[in-house]
Amino acid sequence: SALSQLLSMGFAEDTAKIALQETKGHVDRATALLLGDTDAARADEDDEVWGDGEGLLADLAASLEQGRPAVMVVERKAVAKAGAGKLKKYLSLLHADTTGSKEQLRDRLYDLLFAGEEGGRATVPITLPPPRAPPQLDHSISKSGLAKLKVGEMKERLKQYGLPRSGTKPELLRRLERHLFPDSKPSNGGDEAASSSKAERVKKEKKKGTKGSATAPGSCGSGASSGRP
Repeated sequence: SALSQLLSMGFAEDTAKIALQETKGHVDRATALLLGDTDAARADEDDEVWGDGEGLLADLAASLEQGRPAVMVVERKAVAKAGAGKLKKYLSLLHADTTGSKEQLRDRLYDLLFAGEEGGRATVPITLPPPRAPPQLDHSISKSGLAKLKVGEMKERLKQYGLPRSGTKPELLRRLERHLFPDSKPSNGGDEAASSSKAERVKKEKKKGTKGSATAPGSCGSGASSGRP
């Protein structure tokens, strides 16, 4: 089958399926699409050689691991009649700005793809977007500022510091305080104190329950052994 042929060439399955879908099942055109051979990828006059790139980024990493370049072949006429949504998808694949009116998006895409030339199509290599930089943390935050953070914000800080993120909000707070303010006393005596206090409460509850069951009515009270009716 067409898919089998592309898989035998080393393309990732999802990427191969996308290429076949975009080229209407033509193996040669799909191969050319993935390898960037625009002559072989040339479609019928009414075709858009590449659609909106839907699903490509999801399998881009696998395609690059196979050592195959991922490319996007775009027709000028496809850009001319594309709506704002499709223009934004084109731009996002190129890691370009996707804000502005439809006319601004189209002009931006024309500049990126054709650079003022009058050619009818452009072939653009697609790369993985750069990894997002972790949010910059305010290391000068005070203890009172820590206490005002939400649980999610506390967990994000703990993640940045390489600390465990499990537990209740007070436990998260004390963990942050110990890391940022090692010389000060943690709130409520720290996690250990909280665990110790909880253990003491459980122990007292068990002791109380045992004592109550020993004096419960009908157990072995004085009335039962007195012989009274």
